[in-house]
Amino acid sequence: MAGRGEAVAIPSRFTQMKPEGGRILVKPQEAAATTRGGLLLPSDAAPRPTCGCVLSVGGGTSAVKDGQAVIYSKFGLGCLDVELQGESYLLMREQDVMGTLPNVEDADDASKIEPTFDRVLVKVDPVSETSSGGLVLPESAKEKPSAGTVVRAGPGKEDEDGEFKPINVAQGDRVMYFKYAGEILTGADGEDYVVVRERDVLCKF
Repeated sequence: MAGRGEAVAIPSRFTQMKPEGGRILVKPQEAAATTRGGLLLPSDAAPRPTCGCVLSVGGGTSAVKDGQAVIYSKFGLGCLDVELQGESYLLMREQDVMGTLPNVEDADDASKIEPTFDRVLVKVDPVSETSSGGLVLPESAKEKPSAGTVVRAGPGKEDEDGEFKPINVAQGDRVMYFKYAGEILTGADGEDYVVVRERDVLCKF
């Protein structure tokens, strides 16, 4: 499955579905009706939810369980929108889950993400607001962040025996990562975070 397109409508004679092949069925969080500042959003401007509750897991899954809140890419990579009995759901590969959260209500607090598999949660170093000559930089001219501190690390890659091979970065490590990896997320503390895979970590320092 690639990026998200139009939802696939399940014929009305079916009342339930069960994911297979390492996939999970997710009920997305309701789309935000207002901005963080309280302004009303028109329906076509509301961002697609990136968090939801796992309703069912297929065979071969190991990182998430029924009832867990999960977070996934805003680009919908690996997600398939489906409609069943008038309700909207997502079918996605467990491997495409970026992390889990204590509750769906924590979707706006990236600091609480528990990364899955070989992913790490990094607190991003702030980028310079001015040039070397002291000029204030517009957003378009600021360097994309590529360094930070590891807040949490996933259990690692899963091998053929179902065992997790630990990754080589840990909480507290200062790392540099590929600057186009992951998506910038915001925590309740106002700080920026990013979830990247271990392969996108370039070095520790």
